[in-house]
Amino acid sequence: MSWLPRKEFLGSRRVDPVTLTVGGRIVTTPDIFTWTEQTVADEAYLYPTSSNHPALSVLGCAVVTGVGAVMNSARIKPGDTVAVIGTGGVGGSAIVAARALGAGEIFAIDLNEEKLALARRLGATQFVNTGRMDLARTTLIEQSSAKAAAQSIRKVRELNWTPLHVIGGSTASVETVLRPAGLKASKGPVTTLFLKQPGDPAWTDDAEVKAYHDFLKKVRAVSKSERLFGPRRLHECERAHHGAEEMR
Repeated sequence: MSWLPRKEFLGSRRVDPVTLTVGGRIVTTPDIFTWTEQTVADEAYLYPTSSNHPALSVLGCAVVTGVGAVMNSARIKPGDTVAVIGTGGVGGSAIVAARALGAGEIFAIDLNEEKLALARRLGATQFVNTGRMDLARTTLIEQSSAKAAAQSIRKVRELNWTPLHVIGGSTASVETVLRPAGLKASKGPVTTLFLKQPGDPAWTDDAEVKAYHDFLKKVRAVSKSERLFGPRRLHECERAHHGAEEMR
């Protein structure tokens, strides 16, 4: 059973909630049924199968939610860096989807070492146990859909995580993000608003946009050098370079 109707029912008819009278009480099923042990559902949400594999328990909700968030909301592109907070059924599915779409670095963030170990097998490349690190200096930059941003704010609160949480301009909304996340949980995040789009040709000759692109080139160069040599070896190379410059 899933909250997504079967393909043959899409567009063919409206799937309405089912209303029953049980023991004198009126019971109306919602559109999502996957969190209940017993329910009444329209046939459109039922997928016939002869298998009793335990993995089927996460297909109905967790897999389609996690994969859908990566493919349709975040729209990950090859080389993108992805952070997944919480690596259970939904988070694990998001990791698999991000890897399949060619993401570069995939950060798995969780309190549970067993889940982080599973995240490694699913394709994550970096691992953060928020129960074992100094969180005071951690920064989380949120650039996603309004729904994903609200979920992230709530999850950060549940984990008692206190990073510098930066909310991107497209999701810096009180009504569509902060209120759904909970105003108490929303205390702390920093909302941002951009005035110039670096990828817009209209700003090609703008001095501030040029300075921004120069900064990105330096960051990428340092990041590539660290991957090739490691931070310590890179520091030794920098010292040797500066020494050669002084000798000149």
